[in-house]
Amino acid sequence: MAKFKEILAELRKDRGLSQKELANAFHVSGSTISSYETGVHSPDIDQIIQFADFF
Repeated sequence: MAKFKEILAELRKDRGLSQKELANAFHVSGSTISSYETGVHSPDIDQIIQFADFF
C-alpha cells in the first residue's frame, strides 16, 4: 500500500506542480511540502483533508 508521502508526490507531479507551487496554494513553505514527501513530517488531519479536496 502506498504511503502518504508517495501519494502526495505523485498527485503533485500529475498536476504538473512544483513543490513551491503546491506550497503556495496551501500557504506553507516549500520545505514543508518537501518534508511531507520525504516522510520527515506528516500533515495533521485537517491538512490531509485539504489535500484531498485539492486533488
